[in-house]
Amino acid sequence: MFHFSSRELRLSLSSGRSLRSYRFPGRWMKERELDRLREDVKSITIARLGALPSYGLFLPGREAWSNRIVTCLYARDRTPVAFSTIVFYALAFEGRVHHVFQLGLVVNSGRSAQRTISTVYSYPLAYMLALRGFRQYWIAQVSMIPHLIGFVADTFVDVFPHYRYRRAPTRTVRDIARLLVSEHGYEFGTEPESRLDEATFVVSHGYDGAAELLRKSWDDVAKHRDRRCNELCRRALDYERGDDLMLVGRVNLAMLLRRTVGQIIRRR
Repeated sequence: MFHFSSRELRLSLSSGRSLRSYRFPGRWMKERELDRLREDVKSITIARLGALPSYGLFLPGREAWSNRIVTCLYARDRTPVAFSTIVFYALAFEGRVHHVFQLGLVVNSGRSAQRTISTVYSYPLAYMLALRGFRQYWIAQVSMIPHLIGFVADTFVDVFPHYRYRRAPTRTVRDIARLLVSEHGYEFGTEPESRLDEATFVVSHGYDGAAELLRKSWDDVAKHRDRRCNELCRRALDYERGDDLMLVGRVNLAMLLRRTVGQIIRRR
């Protein structure tokens, strides 16, 4: 199965799994279809977390579904097993509009977390790149989980901060991070008390309200295979306070080709 349009991407994957990625479904999807997708997302979340967060897709109405790319992964029997959300922002600064795609909530109800996370993020990001005529775009992520932070640092281009490199953020990267926290923090569950440290890109008090269900201790978070990434997170983030790390980078065609070739080689 393969279907590609400006609204959705459908793919058949290995082991009988299938993936469906919907671009801004709240703008066009019929109520019955949206309700079915909503139930798939809820069932994955409850299976993994036991309850539902109180922000984003879990709020009533269509608003949160109208600026997100929502991707679901299904088992052979069509049971939903994982989903990701990617939030789109058009940020105006420096006399122009910058398109930014924030890697939002990802939930996996199965065991193979590393491969699943890569799948439900990589395909929709490639889908967005194709829809943009392969013109590069910005991505951002806010997380306290070393595994996810390492995934972003290892996958995308010119990511700041990076556990393997020490460099200062560009003015554009700093402005993206500042605007996301100050004007769009409600999209990823932050509270008015949350602050961005523009030197370290640490976002404080990220789990005091709507995202409380997602708070984790250092002992509970999934670690990265590279100890340097784990050390960066342990040193920079106050897990008791509920800190996140903001990462900003870019997606381009060279990155997509490098990742695709790498996956082909690993599967041989």
